[in-house]
Amino acid sequence: MKRIPILFILLLAGCTAINKANKFYDQGDYETAIRESKLILENDSTNVKAYLLLGRSYLAKGELKNAVDALQTAYAITPTSVATKKAKAELINAQAQLSDSLYNAKNYHRAIEGYEYVLELDSTNIHALLKSGDIYYETGQLTKSRDMYQKVLQYNEDNIQAIKKIQAIDNRTAEAEEAYEAGVEYFNDYKYQAALKALEQALQKEPDHYDARYYRALAQGCILYNKGGKDELWDAIEEFGKAMAIRPNAGEPHYYLALAYEKKDRREFENAIREYRNYLEKDPDGEFANQSRKKIKELTELRNRLKEFWGK
Repeated sequence: MKRIPILFILLLAGCTAINKANKFYDQGDYETAIRESKLILENDSTNVKAYLLLGRSYLAKGELKNAVDALQTAYAITPTSVATKKAKAELINAQAQLSDSLYNAKNYHRAIEGYEYVLELDSTNIHALLKSGDIYYETGQLTKSRDMYQKVLQYNEDNIQAIKKIQAIDNRTAEAEEAYEAGVEYFNDYKYQAALKALEQALQKEPDHYDARYYRALAQGCILYNKGGKDELWDAIEEFGKAMAIRPNAGEPHYYLALAYEKKDRREFENAIREYRNYLEKDPDGEFANQSRKKIKELTELRNRLKEFWGK
C-alpha cells in the first residue's frame, strides 16, 4: 500500500476546510464562516483564501473595519495569486464602504485617509475621487476639491456630478476674488472696517484663499492698533504676527508690528527698532522704506539720549 505524502494530506484538509467555510458563507451564516476561517488561519497563517473569506464575512455583517483588516492581510500575502487579486478588489470595496460611513458621520479626517488609501490601490477609482472632492468642498478647500473633480473627468469626461461641482467651485472662486479685490482696495485706502467686511465675505466663499487670510489679519490688526488700548495693541501684535506667518517673506507685517510695539510702550525701543529693520531687510525699496529708516534713526537717538541721561 502506497503512503500518501503528508503535505498532500494537509493540502487536502485545507481545501476541505475552506470549502466548508465557504458553504457557511453561501448560506448566510457569517458567524460560522468567520469562526471556520479563523480555525484555518490558526494552522496556516498565510492562507489567502481564508483571509479573503474572513474579510467577505465581516463585510457581509457590516463590520467594515474588521473586513478591511482581513482583506489588507490577504492582499499583502505573497506570492501574488488569483485570491490575492480578488482580495485587492474586495479591499477597495470594503475600504470605500468604511470611508463612506465615516463621511456620513462627518469624520472627514479619517474618511479622507480612507479614500486616499483606495486611490493608492486604484488611482482611477471614481467613487473615491468624487467623495474626496466632496470632503474638500465641504471643508472649504476649493483648490484640492477642484483637482479631485478634474481627475474624475480625466477618466470619465461626461461625469455630470464632477462637471456641476467644478462649475460651482468656479462660481465661488470668482465671487471670492471679487470680494478680495474690493477688500484690498479698501485696505489701501485705510478703510479697515470695510476691508475686513469684504475680506470676510471672500473667505466665506473660499476659506483657503491665501491672500484674503493675509489681508484680513492686517486689517484686523490695523483696527485694533487704531483703538490704541494696551490690550488692543497686544491683540494687534498677534494679528500682525498671523499675517507674518502667512507670508513669511513679506515686509508689511513687520512694519505694522513696529508701529504697534512703538505705540504700546514709547520707551521700549528694541522691539520696534528690530521690526523696522526686519521690514527693510524684506522690502528695502518698499512703500514704508523711507519711513522705517527715519524711525530707526529717531528711536536709536532717543534710546541713546535716555541711556546717557540715566547713565545706563
